[in-house]
Amino acid sequence: MQALARDALEVPKSQYLATELPETSVAPAFEDLFLPEWQKNTSTEDLPLKEVDPDFTMMSSGSTAYPKPIPWSGHRIKLLGSPAPGALQEPQ
Repeated sequence: MQALARDALEVPKSQYLATELPETSVAPAFEDLFLPEWQKNTSTEDLPLKEVDPDFTMMSSGSTAYPKPIPWSGHRIKLLGSPAPGALQEPQ
């Protein structure tokens, strides 16, 4: 990506000789800033994970009236990724 930015700035250099062009700088990735320290100083025991019900709420389109909340639990989310009943049975 950095090479692409450098190459893109080469084109205006030949066309606009008297214009000062912008410079690029490298932005560090998330892993460069946080991951090494986080892995050293964090364990799963430090994370107080609480079960929340509902896990999230979707809103209906509101086509019949006002949009209505549709609560989703973790169980419903798991069902979305599960095969339909009987889908894994061998055909006879």
